[in-house]
Amino acid sequence: MKTHARVPALALAPRARVLDQCCGVGRLSVPLAARDLEVVGIDRSAQYIHRAEQAARARSVGATFVTGDAMT
Repeated sequence: MKTHARVPALALAPRARVLDQCCGVGRLSVPLAARDLEVVGIDRSAQYIHRAEQAARARSVGATFVTGDAMT
């Protein structure tokens, strides 16, 4: 996945904290969590959050997903 190739450009140390605002189904959050980053994803869609949680479980990675509006 191309997302993995770009992670080194972010210069994030292992266990760095990442906020994925408008995370959707976890397309970015889950691969980042798999790279030993502490990821919190937030999205207004409860259905998307549910799918993101399923994707994280399927890859056995820890990430926190929250249904809500990051702007409030």
